[in-house]
Amino acid sequence: MAFDRFVYFDGPAPSKEDLGKALEDYLGAGALAIKWERDRFFAQLHGNSLNPFRRLVDPPPYQEPDERWIEVVVRVDYVDVLTRHQDEFTNNIARGFARLVERFWKGRFEAEGGD
Repeated sequence: MAFDRFVYFDGPAPSKEDLGKALEDYLGAGALAIKWERDRFFAQLHGNSLNPFRRLVDPPPYQEPDERWIEVVVRVDYVDVLTRHQDEFTNNIARGFARLVERFWKGRFEAEGGD
């Protein structure tokens, strides 16, 4: 399941170049790699997804270990910061970046998919 965090703008969205710089500086050493493909940035983060309740319940919640990453989709008048099957840590990093974009570029934040 994907969680989308949309930031809408009354005018044009920030440029790909400016968003890329902000994403690099936001993630810093927390990013293993950031690459641009088609219409989005893919930012791979350190570690694998973990369920924070895995040691608190029996049997533990099932979760495939997966690499951590976020996607930042750039459109004409909005940005979508999304995650797919990620853990709380990664989802909060994505939400934080969307909120940063909202604040700096004076956008309007909306979340879909449970975030």
